[in-house]
Amino acid sequence: MSTVQAIPTTAFADLSADSIQLGDALAIPTRNPASPDVRVWVYVSASTLAILGTNGLMRLREFADYRPGWRFGAGQPLSISGLFRLQLFADVLQTAPIPSMFMTEEGFLALSWSDAEGKRIDVECTDNSLEFYYQATQEERSIAPGDIPLFVPYLRSLFAHDLPA
Repeated sequence: MSTVQAIPTTAFADLSADSIQLGDALAIPTRNPASPDVRVWVYVSASTLAILGTNGLMRLREFADYRPGWRFGAGQPLSISGLFRLQLFADVLQTAPIPSMFMTEEGFLALSWSDAEGKRIDVECTDNSLEFYYQATQEERSIAPGDIPLFVPYLRSLFAHDLPA
């Protein structure tokens, strides 16, 4: 299971880098929501990197640099607790088709896939839950962190056609 870890800045030779490799995982700098001019390093687990893929990682780095007001004055910086929620989800999910990834105005990460008929499957990683939407059935629900292991098999069944054998 992922944990939020404080990484001492003395561990990095180049604090201007856009990421630091930590074995199979990564640390990326992001804005401190309490003080947007201050950068903090957050740990991104290997399972999260596997789910997001290369393009998702590039988008995550981009989102990590967004300042308050990025969306016409209303956007919030990347939610570190939302990123933690994504990592809990990725640790359980393990493998999936590479999703599209977006950042909401609230600073949460949203993942989007399509089922075999091209219907949207969305998961938004908020501070307190995963918010799920399935276009084919118009199903919407909130998934508490403790229920993620129960939710993942259902989600996997929706895009089973795209999972590696």
